[in-house]
Amino acid sequence: MRGTFGTDGDQIARLKLQTQLARDQFINSLRASGITSSAEARPTQRKKISDLHQAYVSMMVLQCLDPLKRGVTAENVLRTVGMGTAMWLLSSNFRAQVGDQAGKMATAVGARLDLRARREAKIAAKGEKSREKEARHFNRTGQGREDMRGLSGWRHRRRLERVERMERGGRDLFTEHSAALTHVGIAQSAYDEMRKPGADRELIRRNYESALSALYGYVDDDGLDRKAVARNMRVIVGQLVEQNPEQAAVFSELGHGQFVKTEPQRFVLPGTTQWVTAWTGDYVDAYRGDVITDGTFALRDPMEADEHRSAVARTMYGELVSAKNPDEFSEVMEQYVIGSVTRKYPEAVELTEDAAERARLNRSRAMFASMRGDGLSEQEQKLAYVGGFVESLRVLGRTHPQTVAQWRRNLTPEREQRIRDLIARYSDFGEQLARDHGHAGERDRNGPGETSPPGPEEADIVDAVIVDDAPGGGRQNSSPTPAAGSSGAMEVYSRTRAPEGIDVRDAGSTERKKSVSLRRASTSASPEAGSSPEFEG
Repeated sequence: MRGTFGTDGDQIARLKLQTQLARDQFINSLRASGITSSAEARPTQRKKISDLHQAYVSMMVLQCLDPLKRGVTAENVLRTVGMGTAMWLLSSNFRAQVGDQAGKMATAVGARLDLRARREAKIAAKGEKSREKEARHFNRTGQGREDMRGLSGWRHRRRLERVERMERGGRDLFTEHSAALTHVGIAQSAYDEMRKPGADRELIRRNYESALSALYGYVDDDGLDRKAVARNMRVIVGQLVEQNPEQAAVFSELGHGQFVKTEPQRFVLPGTTQWVTAWTGDYVDAYRGDVITDGTFALRDPMEADEHRSAVARTMYGELVSAKNPDEFSEVMEQYVIGSVTRKYPEAVELTEDAAERARLNRSRAMFASMRGDGLSEQEQKLAYVGGFVESLRVLGRTHPQTVAQWRRNLTPEREQRIRDLIARYSDFGEQLARDHGHAGERDRNGPGETSPPGPEEADIVDAVIVDDAPGGGRQNSSPTPAAGSSGAMEVYSRTRAPEGIDVRDAGSTERKKSVSLRRASTSASPEAGSSPEFEG
């Protein structure tokens, strides 16, 4: 079918673009709303959330209405925006604007509900084994609920009944997707407010938690699944970070690259025979290798320079210990050295073709965005980034000498020269490593246990708490020992003797993957992550 401006496919593509623009506008309106800036009572916050959400609903109804008027089928519009959003067109609040299109959408919604009812009845008839298989599919893919935005059939029907009974002027219901958008917008508002001069961070934190409490009051009132809201939140944040990696700075688990997205999965869309490949909203904890399948991201509080460097060291340490072979170990080192360029030229990441390299450079970019957002000067950013890099190597040399020795034995002269050249080429590293070398030599001359006061530009040594390989999840708290007389990152390894029986396995390996809640993982992996309550869904 061809509409005024092209085929159905063209109109659907345009609808997808318009819904993304509406999403961004809604999040930005929440971010600029001041909902976390003053001590507003929860009823006031509820009204502000409801008003902003109603404006978003109006935008979405208009976006859906346009392709319907141009001849696109109601079924295609429903498939694009999801069941919950499609039901907004049936609201009495938009009867005058939607007109006859409401009947077409009601028919499409009814047909979809009937299809789901028949499918669920078929599953039930097959018995418990079939239901368990279906549940495993949902848990693995996040699909089976109207493209991660819907509810089970009976809950959809209850929702439809509420929409049909609603009087004009009533509040339109949240969907799991719109609730997740609201959560993201509230988090971004609190992130901005905390970083304004003279901000009362404790008050803003309380307002943030109060606003989330008001939002999740609506979630419960509207019969939504909190776990589905959480999954939507993780998907939305992943999309925003993909568009602009600096968005990661808002959240504790992403601001320094602790969590990375899992690979897309291939599966059959429920109710169809169509195979698709899509990302399901899960992440991998780079510190531990756990797969994160539940929970929401935590708002990142402003951090001091030493806290940033500690977080940088944790991320780099986690990647180094997870390297599968010496070549990958060298690649990780090289790419984080190159990553220092993202401080001045963040857009350089887009020129990188290799996916793994681009991911690491984006983590570096997010690290600098987090530091810049917290008001660190350029010099402080350099010291935190390079200091974290050097410290991750030092601690690794002490905790995983076999890995280091194997890498050293396999390091060709050409590869070693390449790393030296990269360190020399990127001035951040050349300056900081030279400074670090000078202080290390001075400490050694003072003798064991004696240190001279650090210079005003020297970055503090990152605490060895970044290492977490003790039985039962305990942390090793011994302080890292600087390499005596080192002249840079290469010398951290040059004096490490290769012991017999090399074993490069470690606690951070992704071979130990298991599914865990985001909340539980974030609180155990980092002292600053998850320091305040979050909704778990």
